[in-house]
Amino acid sequence: MKGKINPRRYRSAYLASSSGEECRYEKEAWEECDSSGQQRRVLRLKASRSVTTNCEPQKFITRQCKKSQSNQLNCRYSKGVWSDCVNGSKHRIDTIKSISSTGCENSRNITKKCKEQCNYVKSDWSLCENGMKSKTLTLQSETSARTG
Repeated sequence: MKGKINPRRYRSAYLASSSGEECRYEKEAWEECDSSGQQRRVLRLKASRSVTTNCEPQKFITRQCKKSQSNQLNCRYSKGVWSDCVNGSKHRIDTIKSISSTGCENSRNITKKCKEQCNYVKSDWSLCENGMKSKTLTLQSETSARTG
């Protein structure tokens, strides 16, 4: 059973070790946002009554900074062009606008999941029945969408 952490609500977290033992961790405060827009929190293992434990002494949680937090460095980037979708994701490389921005990376790599593209074959409208018309959409298979 893998524990799920809501980092805003609780001061401690319960996570399962690799052997399935429940491990209890104390959460430290979030660290400052780094230049890549990431923020880290340390989880330290709480003292256990049992002598032996398979729990890691500390774990880390990483999250994206909120826009207002990541902009504290005033890093301004020129947005690059999105790549084509490969294996369900796309990326772009943004470059820094002003090199004088101290603490900012010269470039940043942004990755996003691609929205699944669905192609449909649409039928003609039906005849009016009880004041309504309908149209059938048939999902086109991936291979026929490429050739058609």
